[in-house]
Amino acid sequence: MAGYFGNIPTPQATQTRDTFTATSGQTSFATSGYTVGMLDVYLNGIKLASADFTASNGSDVVLASGASADDIVEVVSFSTFDSASGAFSVDVQSDKIKTATIAHTNNTTGITIGTDGVISQPTLPIFHVTKSADQTGIADAAHVQVTFDEITDGSNGGRTINQGGLWASNKLTVTASTAGYYWVYTNLFWQTSGSAIGGNNYGYWKKNGSTNLDEFYTNTQGNTDTTGVLWVNQVVDLTTSGDYLELYIYFDNQGGSTTTLNQNSVTAARTTAGGYKIA
Repeated sequence: MAGYFGNIPTPQATQTRDTFTATSGQTSFATSGYTVGMLDVYLNGIKLASADFTASNGSDVVLASGASADDIVEVVSFSTFDSASGAFSVDVQSDKIKTATIAHTNNTTGITIGTDGVISQPTLPIFHVTKSADQTGIADAAHVQVTFDEITDGSNGGRTINQGGLWASNKLTVTASTAGYYWVYTNLFWQTSGSAIGGNNYGYWKKNGSTNLDEFYTNTQGNTDTTGVLWVNQVVDLTTSGDYLELYIYFDNQGGSTTTLNQNSVTAARTTAGGYKIA
């Protein structure tokens, strides 16, 4: 039997109720209209099983057995719920969702619930980008942007992810439909050309070209270290359309030596960045 989930829908939006006082033996009741499979029928307040009535033409409900005089028959029909952000419809049985496709108003699928209960979000903004080569000659004591050129969704045997194409021109930019809070991460494998580093070495995400977010430091800080990793996991606020993120590093090496971000290869990347929308 079809039904609804969540808060009880308002009659004006998603529910229509027709009430009849039956005559003796009456079986057919002309409703104000319904979607086949999306209605409940009650006899004197008791919900009827689907075998107890027929509702197949979108207007009439026919009882399997004639009603008694003055029986109250109620037909409650449900329609697709519409909101400012989209529309959804579900197939419901025994008050439990079996399968569902929740779509945006442009009819692109937003969420699917499989028969196994697995929820999929095929258009969820998500990215994992890499480099095709080392980024070399990074100047000493300078704020330098980290670049990523391996950004084609599904490339490198599926290793590169750029669903929605939000990562472009070395930055993540959100639109009105993808703005929100994002969980982002980095893994930057660095090497210095000199014999030692000074210790003041870190990376950071820069928002909208002006705001430096939390600094994250290398896993090594000794004066004799010449290799290490910069990594971070953090949540960032990209709730306004047009907000964007860029990734930067700063290395203050001893002796003015340069730094390299080592990529290794596109099939075994050492320098990556990624993230996805969480809210």
